[in-house]
Amino acid sequence: MKLWHVPAFVALVSVFCVAAEAAEVKTLMDATYATPGGVPVKLDAFLVKSEKPTPVVIFIHGGGWRQGDKRGLPRFLKESLVEAGISIVSINYRLTDIAPYPAQVDDCTRAVQFVRSKAKEWNINPERIALMGASAGGHLSLWVGLHDDRKKPDSPDPVERLSSRVSCIVNYFGPTDFRLLRPLEKRHPAYTALFGLKKGDEKGRIPDSLIEAASPITYVSSDDPPVLTAHGAADLLVPVSHAHALIEKLKQKGVGAESFILDGGGHGLWNIKPDWPDFRGATVSFLKKHLLN
Repeated sequence: MKLWHVPAFVALVSVFCVAAEAAEVKTLMDATYATPGGVPVKLDAFLVKSEKPTPVVIFIHGGGWRQGDKRGLPRFLKESLVEAGISIVSINYRLTDIAPYPAQVDDCTRAVQFVRSKAKEWNINPERIALMGASAGGHLSLWVGLHDDRKKPDSPDPVERLSSRVSCIVNYFGPTDFRLLRPLEKRHPAYTALFGLKKGDEKGRIPDSLIEAASPITYVSSDDPPVLTAHGAADLLVPVSHAHALIEKLKQKGVGAESFILDGGGHGLWNIKPDWPDFRGATVSFLKKHLLN
């Protein structure tokens, strides 16, 4: 395990601004990958043209499970991965104004299976899929990536019969253990909305079983894929204790991990400092290591 304590983090605004050489890419916009309850859920795919099947990173946007969009795909990620020969898919999922948990994890699970089902058509390697997300997207990436395989071998839907397992996970400041948010002073409307509570509802009535089921840390096991985690030490929305708890659990189970705990970094890591490490490079290197090697 690599654990770095450094003086801050790369703001997400800045990570959109890295130039890369152009690569030949087939772009698919607003492709529907699921229609739960008749609601179309869509993705954008940027598929590298290659003689052999390419790996793929599935990016899950943040926004407190109640806002955000697949168009928030970081530019640095798209350009760096495409240049390296890695395709990328950016997905939407049902937000909490449409449906509470577990709709979000169900959609993201379906996205992995759907992308895998398109392996031949999209010329991607179904055994080289990664998940990456920030904040709520980090939570969803961890939940799907750490969970036991959710395939349903007897399902009449051929997509549901496919594996939901991935090769690696990148988590930027995502919630890992909702038990750490029990104190009211750590609450935020996004959390209560995730569990289907409305304004004025008694927050304490969220069942422990639901809190545990929604927490990615619940599913950590020795056969999980490697994880890269980055978290600001001054994060007030998702306290850094989430990262510490995850790192400890991964270490206990012998799961590969690279971790950056960033002194002074708040949620979203907007407070840029000049002495940061090359976090963007580390992220891309991590993905290349586990998808190309």
